[in-house]
Amino acid sequence: MILSFTDMYHATPVLLRGRVVSGADHQPVSRAYITAVQGEEETLTDTSGNFTLRTWQALPVTITIQHGDYKSGKLVISDTSQLQQVQLLRR
Repeated sequence: MILSFTDMYHATPVLLRGRVVSGADHQPVSRAYITAVQGEEETLTDTSGNFTLRTWQALPVTITIQHGDYKSGKLVISDTSQLQQVQLLRR
């Protein structure tokens, strides 16, 4: 399989939006580290657990979510029209 640069990246950025919460009590997880698996895009959640990640990758985009107090998570985003909800479980 041969992929070109244009197969992997869009001419305009894609905006991924979501919220990270604790799986136990649904409280926001602040300062969770969000990264796109391919590429170098990264961001942190705010105090309400919200994040916005701008990427040049074509959908679907896989992101990882990491926080020192929780098990890491992974999410495949294929629809950007809705806010993504991510639940992390405590270690």
